[in-house]
Amino acid sequence: MTYFAKIGKPKELRISILEAAKETIGCIAKHRKLKEIRKEKQKMIHEVKRELSHISDICTHLEDLFPHKELKKEALKEEAERKRLEIQRKPALDERKLEQKIMRMRRERQPAPQKTPETPKMPETQSLTDVDRLEYTLQKIEKKLAELNQ
Repeated sequence: MTYFAKIGKPKELRISILEAAKETIGCIAKHRKLKEIRKEKQKMIHEVKRELSHISDICTHLEDLFPHKELKKEALKEEAERKRLEIQRKPALDERKLEQKIMRMRRERQPAPQKTPETPKMPETQSLTDVDRLEYTLQKIEKKLAELNQ
């Protein structure tokens, strides 16, 4: 006994089945590529771990070759002392530069206009105090303001 069933629109059904088979084959191909990529990734991870282990061994060997911690502590103390001395010397250098700049400005300074009150001159002593510098700076600012207001 043989039974036949009539299929409506067999051509369209065959096309849809072939398209589904094509999509399935495409998905299988993508899945295989993904598997290959995962395998390659695992190989690379294993290789990186091996390289990191090798680097770690080399670092351990180098640490054994370096001087002991006591010498490192001494070197750090010497470095800190050197930096401290540099910091102490730096303000003195900056102060000298400031004094030189003030002296240069004093030499280049032009007489003040007659309309403004006359500003006192910078003290002649070589060792200027902070108050002297501040007074001088304040006088210069007042002079500039007077010039701008004219």
